[in-house]
Parts: sequence; structure tokens; C-alpha cells
Amino acid sequence: MKKPSTAPKLAEANLEAVFETLDEGLVLANFEANVVHWNRAAVEMHGMVSSAEAERPLAEFVAVYQLEELGGRVLPYEEWPLPRTLAGDCVRGMQCRVRRLDRDNWVRIFVYSGSLIKDAAGKPTMAVLHVSDVTARRAAEASLEEADERMRRAQRVSRFGTFEIDIDETGKPVEPYFCSDQLLRIHGLPAGGNMVMLADMRARLHPEDPPTLERSRNTITPESPEYEGAYRLSTPAGEVRHIRVHAQGFFEGRRLVRVAGTAQDVTTEADALRELVELSASLERRVGERTGELAAVNAELESFAYAVSHDLRAPLRAIAGFSQAIVEDHGDELSTGAKSYLDEIVGASRKMGELIDALLLLSRYTRGELHKDTFDLGRVAERAFAVVVRDAPERRVTFTVEPGLLACGDIRLIENVLQNLLANALKYSSRKEEAIIAVHSEESEGKRYFCVTDNGAGFSMSYAAKLFQPFQRLHRQDEFPGIGIGLATVQRIVKRHGGTFMARGAIGQGATFGFWLPPEKSIRGPERSSVTGATPALSEN
Repeated sequence: MKKPSTAPKLAEANLEAVFETLDEGLVLANFEANVVHWNRAAVEMHGMVSSAEAERPLAEFVAVYQLEELGGRVLPYEEWPLPRTLAGDCVRGMQCRVRRLDRDNWVRIFVYSGSLIKDAAGKPTMAVLHVSDVTARRAAEASLEEADERMRRAQRVSRFGTFEIDIDETGKPVEPYFCSDQLLRIHGLPAGGNMVMLADMRARLHPEDPPTLERSRNTITPESPEYEGAYRLSTPAGEVRHIRVHAQGFFEGRRLVRVAGTAQDVTTEADALRELVELSASLERRVGERTGELAAVNAELESFAYAVSHDLRAPLRAIAGFSQAIVEDHGDELSTGAKSYLDEIVGASRKMGELIDALLLLSRYTRGELHKDTFDLGRVAERAFAVVVRDAPERRVTFTVEPGLLACGDIRLIENVLQNLLANALKYSSRKEEAIIAVHSEESEGKRYFCVTDNGAGFSMSYAAKLFQPFQRLHRQDEFPGIGIGLATVQRIVKRHGGTFMARGAIGQGATFGFWLPPEKSIRGPERSSVTGATPALSEN
């Protein structure tokens, strides 16, 4: 009796061994829709422990898994890959997102392919499903796509395009070569066809500009592999666009094998630069014109000052002199009214002389060059006060100066400012039994003002604007004499320094006048010096 052959059993055993060693998943199901075998890879892919756990009716897996199209649509059981294979459908490369419903965040992406196993007679006996886990690959592809999209967005926003050109052994570019979408847009070519011919790119070059690639190839060396340049494009609409390019060469030994780089549309910047150059030229021309006009005005002012100081003084002296001669020589013949009229003429002539002197003084302080230095403003104030107090030796005055008042400006002009302010303070406090005058600093809106404060007559803030107009006064001549030129002079000197002036007062409560000089270099000291008496003791230089 012949023994039964063991070949089929060996073949089955060998086939099962092969199944188990595969890294791809294999699932077998019979036509009763029962899963009869899962290989090791398939079990692990689907998050199961053993093949025994997986071998059960296929419909029971609906409670464990949910299959979705990549677009998100949930697949009903009939559209799962294994039921479709058993139904005779051709399943090839079906991608599904698989979720385990009994576990949080368990999601995989599988590619399924199914086929039927037939017996010797050609009758289907079983379905086999091939499974590939492409989760990691899809994540990498998605990440790469996202990175590419970010790069494309960045290039659109920054108007940067990129290119890469291989160079053959003869030194010629290999065509077609790579251009990013943005570089194609810059050249007015449709995006998407990233492999282009040089002729297509050169077609838009400005006729006066040589091809950039040739210039870069002639410039790039192993010792100096980078190139920066610019070229222009002529658009079909007749516009000219300016492009800045940065390229780098890559070498094998000393042979250039590749040129890669970026190109940026800088038309806006180029237009702005051109406009800036044109504006600068226009400004220079206008400055020249204004300088000429200013020189002419200054010449007229000089002529006016000369006329005022010489031509007007002579007839003024004649008026005053002849009036005085009439009084002296014919006084006995004149009536009392005539003498009074002549006295008025002499007084008016004297007043007019004072006004001429004031106008000349005001004109002088608006001309000339400033010589700025850093100095102790407190010592300058003490020197200025010593000058103005000489005319009032009988006055009782308390004069204080804050130490450490450093200022930057033309010391000669600032001393005049302080003389005017201190003279006003002394004059408008003359009706006080004791005048209190202080030189100090105040902070206002981030600026340090040098101030002169008194306890005199003060003024109404509603009329403050008149204080700085020449010959405008807020008090009658019989109250406080003067011609109203001091504060106008002060304001013009401060403005010439680029500074600002402030005034604060109230009727009967004194006044404060302050000025700020840029740049701010003052340093406030810790204490105040004070001198009281009929004639203050002043420090000497």
C-alpha cells in the first residue's frame, strides 16, 4: 500500500512561514465572510494582540473599526475592501483612514488591494487582502506639501523666486532647468511648469541688459562662489520691472556644476529710489532758489538797518535839535502852549530814537551764526542780574539761583535772554516792598525749562499771546515804563536755538517765563543758593 504524500502539508507550512515573515499585511477570508487568518504584520498593523483575536466573522469588526475615505466620508460595511473583494469587485490601491473605536487617537492610513484565490477548477475559494501601512509616508508627504506651500506663500509675499541650473562639462546650462512659481510670475510666465527653457526666460529681458546667467557664470569662481546683480524685464504692457538676483555656484573640484539662487522683484524700491533722487535734486534746486531769495532779503534787511541807523537818525536829530534851539533862543517869544508843543516834539523824537534802537537790536539777534557751548546757566544768570540791578540800588530784592543748571547754546545770546527776563522781573515787582526773583528749572512734557519767576504784577493769561509781539504791552506807560521789545527779543533768540518758550502768570500774583534749549544737557543740583539785601552779593567769574 502506497503511503500518502506529505508534499501538500509541507507546501502549506512553507506558505504560512512566508506569510508570517512578510512586512506587508495579509488577511484571508472565506465566502462565509469569516476571517480565517491574519499574518503577523496585519495583526500588528490593526492594533491586535494575536491572530486568534482577529479570526472571527468579518461583520463583527464594525464594532471595533471605522473606515473612512481620505476626504472624510465614513464607509459603510459593504464598501470595506474585504467585503468588496468577496463580492467580486476589483480592489486595487484603495486608501482608507482606519480608526479604532475602542481606543483614543488610534488612527492609521492603509492601502488595501484584494483578490480571489481559485482552486484547480477555477472556482473562487477564498479572498486575500494585501495591506500596506502608509501612515508615516502620508504624514511626511503632508508635511512636505505644507512646507512647500509655506515656501510658495513666503515667495509670493516677499516677491522672491528661486532657480537651479545644472552646468554640463562644456560649461553650458542643462535645459530645461528649475524655476519656482514666483520666478515664473515675475517673468510673466504661467506658474506650474517649473521646468523651463532659457529662451523663455530671456524673451522678457530688457534689450539693454545682457543675460544674467552669462554674467554670473563669468563672475563665479571657486574662490568667490557668490554673485549679486540686477536686470530689467520688459512686460507686454510696456512696463519695466527691476529684478535683483543673488546666485551661488557649486563646484566639483574647479568645475562649475550648478548655479542656484534667488531673484526678487524690487521695482517698487527702484521706483522709490528714482523718485527720491528726483526729489532730492528738486529740493536742492529749491533750496538754492530759497537761499538766493534769503540772501536778497538779508541784503535788503542790511540796507534797511543801515538806513534806519544812519539816514533816519540825521533828520531825527535835526528835529530834536532845532526844536531845542527854538526853545533856547526864542523861548521868551513863545507862548506856554507853543513851548508845550516843542517839548512834545523833543520827547517824541527821543521816543522814536529808542524805537529805532530797539528795532536794530531785534534785527541783530535774528542774524549771525550761533556758537553753541555747554555752560553754567546759573553763573550767567548771576552775572546778568548784577547788570540789571545797578539801576535800582535802593530796591530790596531776594534773588535765588538753582545750582547745577547746565545749558547748551550761544552763551552771548542766552545772557541777553536772562538780562531781559530779569530786567522785566525787577521792573514788574517794583511795587512790592520786597521783590522775590528766582532762576530755577521746571519739567514739562519731558522737557527741562529754565525759568525766571517773580512776585510782581503778573498778567492775564488771556492776553499772553501779545507778550511776544514787538511794541505790544499789557500795562500802561505810567504804571511800568518800557517800549515792549524785550520778550520779542527773547522769543526770537530761543527760536533760533530750536527751543521753545513758555509764560505763566496771574494778575497780582507774579509771573514765570521759561525757555527750553535742545539738546537737553542740564543737570539739576541738590540745593538752592539765596542772597537777600539791598544789593545782592553775586559770585564772580
